[in-house]
Amino acid sequence: MASPLLDRLGVFSPLTRLRTDSFGARALLAEAEYAAERALHLARGVLLAVLLLVFLLESEVSAMLAAAVALSFTTAALFWLLVWRALGRREPPRWLPYGLVLADAWVAVRGAVAVQTHALDVFKASRYLTPEDMAAIAGPMLALVAITGAFRLAPRMAVYSTSVAVLSYAYIAVVLGVSWNLGLTTGALIGFTGVLGVQVARVFRHSMLKAREQAVLERYVPEALLQELARTGDPLGAGREVDITVVIVDIRGYTRRVERLTPREAVAFLNDYFSVVVAPLAAESAVLDKYIGDGVFAFLEGAEQQQRALRAARAILAAVATYNRSRPAAEPVAIGIALHTGRALVGTLGAEQKREYTAIADAVNLAARLEELNKTFGSSVMASEAVLQAVSAEERVDFVGPVTVPIRGHEAPLVVRYLLLE
Repeated sequence: MASPLLDRLGVFSPLTRLRTDSFGARALLAEAEYAAERALHLARGVLLAVLLLVFLLESEVSAMLAAAVALSFTTAALFWLLVWRALGRREPPRWLPYGLVLADAWVAVRGAVAVQTHALDVFKASRYLTPEDMAAIAGPMLALVAITGAFRLAPRMAVYSTSVAVLSYAYIAVVLGVSWNLGLTTGALIGFTGVLGVQVARVFRHSMLKAREQAVLERYVPEALLQELARTGDPLGAGREVDITVVIVDIRGYTRRVERLTPREAVAFLNDYFSVVVAPLAAESAVLDKYIGDGVFAFLEGAEQQQRALRAARAILAAVATYNRSRPAAEPVAIGIALHTGRALVGTLGAEQKREYTAIADAVNLAARLEELNKTFGSSVMASEAVLQAVSAEERVDFVGPVTVPIRGHEAPLVVRYLLLE
């Protein structure tokens, strides 16, 4: 039965179905779960190092105690390294987190019940972490075991770690003859910590899933659209009329190049190439509007958009040069870039069934015509005067021009400058 009070808690309500265990959700969260497990293991290693430091600070350590400590910590260090290597694999064994919970619980149990044996009498001479001390801190240690399930982003692991921790403390209480009141209170606290961990795991998992979904969405949806949706909540708005600087990047001789490639090879080449070209644009907060065959159409808004566009163009040229040097046996990639500034309507366009976020303006068409002029002038970057007049003289010093050129499809010519191929 739904509770109005719990409903107000939203995702924090234990009754809320967060839908984080579907096939798609598990696929998105798999990498995060492995990363969380590695982070927990790193914390386990830090704890091991702290315990070793405590023993090294002992001023009255016998030779027998030193040998026992050295053997114990050497074994533990080797175990830690083996687990770390296993967790570093692309897909660690699925059973490994369950085994690590058992190992953590065993450490707490072994230290606590050692006081009942003669195997560790050697520790009687030590002032630090004697078996009696281990018995005293068994409860908090098992509470930590219970709560680790929360950081694994999996409620089932939180339930499992809680069950193991409670059962382990029950064994300790029986072996050591812990009083009923103390045993019940400590066991209840461990159980409560675990239940809290289950709830935290649900919320963490939901939050991480939303973050992963956002990261995936950003690969396909322009960041500016996401920001616009967050600001207005209206994906079908009339758009905004703003000044933009258009950046168009195109490969020279792509048709001839792709004739020699299979479809799969062509896609692989384009993916590598787009990775090289898009990174500088993203660094300047450009909106990646679309891929047009082998071309990239992006635009920039806001302050210093012309300076940012020019920096992106130079960075793209440098990145492509580096890309070519990394493939000495392959045909080098030559590109042409066009930059133009103008007024545009930025918003969503298309039928209700399929819409896209884009910029509509004559400035876009002009930029496309400018890019074609790179072939005529043998240049790598063609920029309109509207772009270069907005940057400093030092930033445009290596551009040739100005030159007045006719633009196909436009009555008025355009003043441009261009950067020659190196």
